Amino acid sequence: TSLEELEEDEPSGVTAREDGYCFGRQSVEDAIAAMARGEMVVVVDDMDRENEGDLIMAADACTPEDMAKIVRYSSGVVCIGMEGK
Repeated sequence: TSLEELEEDEPSGVTAREDGYCFGRQSVEDAIAAMARGEMVVVVDDMDRENEGDLIMAADACTPEDMAKIVRYSSGVVCIGMEGK
C-alpha cells in the first residue's frame, strides 16, 4: 500500500448529521464546559463549508502563552468579540 493510496482512503472531513452535530451534542457541551474552565478548544466546521478548525477560548482567560499558541498554530488571525462601540 502506497502513501497515496492511504491518503485516498482517508476521509477529508466530517459532515453534520441531520441534528446539526458532527460529533454529537455531548462534544458541544464538553467544549462549553472546557471554555468555562478557561481551557482552549478546537471547533471544526462541516467539510461542506470551510472544512477548518478554530482555536477558541474565553478572552478573559487568555494568557500571553495561550495567545502565542493561537498565533503559532493557526493562520495568525485573531478575532475577538467586543461589546459597545
